[in-house]
Amino acid sequence: MAGEAGDWGKKSEWQVAYTDEEILDLRPIVGVHEDSVHGVKSSVEKGDCIFTAAIDLGTTTIVGYLLDGRTGENLAVESRMNPQMQYGGDVIQRANYALEHGTETLSKGVQKTINKILESLIVKTQKAPK
Repeated sequence: MAGEAGDWGKKSEWQVAYTDEEILDLRPIVGVHEDSVHGVKSSVEKGDCIFTAAIDLGTTTIVGYLLDGRTGENLAVESRMNPQMQYGGDVIQRANYALEHGTETLSKGVQKTINKILESLIVKTQKAPK
């Protein structure tokens, strides 16, 4: 990645192909910014916002942040309890559960929660003043 540590989000755009169950492909898009090394102008107008989502998957909570991909401005935050807590209060207990019962239940719960967080972030952003 080009640039100094901490400014990577301002220099790259990423293309993500995904399903409800997995990320299929993740790659940087090269040559889309005016300030890129290729000098190619973006097809996005200057006033348009490129949204970036960041997910903090913690043992107790899952927190989603919706950011302006150009400026890094935090547009919305949403937090929910990690549904994996019902299968163990810590990572070791959850790993034991996964060994005994498989990972599908643990994964599906997190995926559903992240999807709900993303939906909520979008709604919050649409309600926010422009």
